[in-house]
Amino acid sequence: MKLFGQNYIDLEENLLDIFQLILHASDIKHTRLNLSRAIEKHLDPISLVAVQDVLKDYGVESAGVRLGEYAYEDFETPFVCALQREHWPNAALTLVTEVGEQHISFWDPEKKRQETVRIADFKSIDKEIVLLLDDTTKKDEMDYEKNRADEKRSQSLRQVSFGGLGIFILLAGFAAWNSSPASNWIALTFLISSSIGLALSSLLIWHDIDAFHPFLKEVCGGFGKKADCNAVLSSAGSNFLGISWSAWGMAFFASFFAAQLFFIADPAGYNWLAYASLFVSPYIIYSIYYQALVVRQWCPLCLFVQGVLLVNALASYYFLKQSDAAFNELNSFALLPMAFLFFGMLALTHKAVPLLKDAKKSKDLERRWKRLRYNPDVFQSLLEKNNRITFSVEGLGIVVGNPQAKTEIVKVCNPYCGPCSKAHPALDAVVHKNPDVRVRIIFTASGREDDKRTAPVAHLLAIQQVYGAEQVKEALDDWYLAKEKDYELFAAKHPVNGEMTTALAKVEAMNAWCDAMKIRATPTIFINGRELPDSYQIAELKNIL
Repeated sequence: MKLFGQNYIDLEENLLDIFQLILHASDIKHTRLNLSRAIEKHLDPISLVAVQDVLKDYGVESAGVRLGEYAYEDFETPFVCALQREHWPNAALTLVTEVGEQHISFWDPEKKRQETVRIADFKSIDKEIVLLLDDTTKKDEMDYEKNRADEKRSQSLRQVSFGGLGIFILLAGFAAWNSSPASNWIALTFLISSSIGLALSSLLIWHDIDAFHPFLKEVCGGFGKKADCNAVLSSAGSNFLGISWSAWGMAFFASFFAAQLFFIADPAGYNWLAYASLFVSPYIIYSIYYQALVVRQWCPLCLFVQGVLLVNALASYYFLKQSDAAFNELNSFALLPMAFLFFGMLALTHKAVPLLKDAKKSKDLERRWKRLRYNPDVFQSLLEKNNRITFSVEGLGIVVGNPQAKTEIVKVCNPYCGPCSKAHPALDAVVHKNPDVRVRIIFTASGREDDKRTAPVAHLLAIQQVYGAEQVKEALDDWYLAKEKDYELFAAKHPVNGEMTTALAKVEAMNAWCDAMKIRATPTIFINGRELPDSYQIAELKNIL
């Protein structure tokens, strides 16, 4: 994408494009909204690790390899590569769809379309990292229909918002053009300049909130070594009366733009707007002087704003010179809406920017904190300090996942426990994500007939004994994910014969283990023989293991 003559690739948009290309190629139902949420939640969102983790949620496995001595035709298409042309500040991802003897077809992240080039030309921009894909276990997006409805609603709202704004500008422009010949040209000038000024001011406010966003860095740093928005906007002279110049500019252009509602085809209103444009024009001189001689750096966004103010000032001077209205003859009531809009927008912007900046900072800090928190070495050090299992669990309970997995999670639970039911899908997600993790479920039922826990636990053990791991996993889902725990309905759906009597001995063995371990609350979770630290939630294990 070209921006002010510079090339800019939004890396998050690039990631979303690649996800959608992969999922389309595999015929997997998905939504861009859910993909965007997954990227936002990831601890390292713009990375190949994020690509692998998000694709795994759709059943697409991947493995990264160095190109090295391999040739592109050695790999099964499609596969992912990282490219970087000379004019790109960062590498971007692409999906290679076809490899021939001399040519290669891929998605161009800059032009956003399929391209076919010579293999030698492709290799000259390739970072030689290949992500191979396997969709044999593919699956559609969870809650696809709901996510699709949310996406359509969001798209409709966005279209209505932008459509309404576009219609307003067109109607305002049409009304201005059909107003009196004396004022139609100034009305159109103010409408266009205020629209541009509002867009530029929004970028300046965005810079105040997130100065290191790649898009803003590209805009502000793409005009030579002397161009540095951050140096100007963070300097001592970047505010007036304790309020940033960005907020003053946003309030001015927002109220100027909104005033078009009140003053369409009203020459008296345009007189006030003209005087306001002249009133703020000395700021142009101050800003240029400050950038040139004090900071000695240029803020391209600020210069564009000065250009808009200059156009407004020159047009206003000519307009007032040609009109007959004197300042003392102006209608003071026309000033009230403008003043209300200006000071209202100034207060709103001044208060909103720190809140948005704090929210952005909190989000960044949370991500850094989670990176530390989910570090396997940190987690393991905390785990080693906790209580350990002192009695063997071999032969006890129900095992879900790979029986040969190196990591074992022991879940001690009550079949009627609400938190245990909530823990079930969380642990299922851990096993699904990492095939080297298994879960052993140990129940707290006593084995007595008068204990309501005994029947469902014995039934589950009997299902495992008769039908095996797959059937018992399905039965566990039916039991724990049910809104109400009704044993009669469960037993009818998963019938067993005389195996219940045999299972009772296993129930009693689990109860003896729970008594020996002094289990007092459920669920109690152990990771490789150590109790899960209190500061960690069960759902967080999928980010660690």
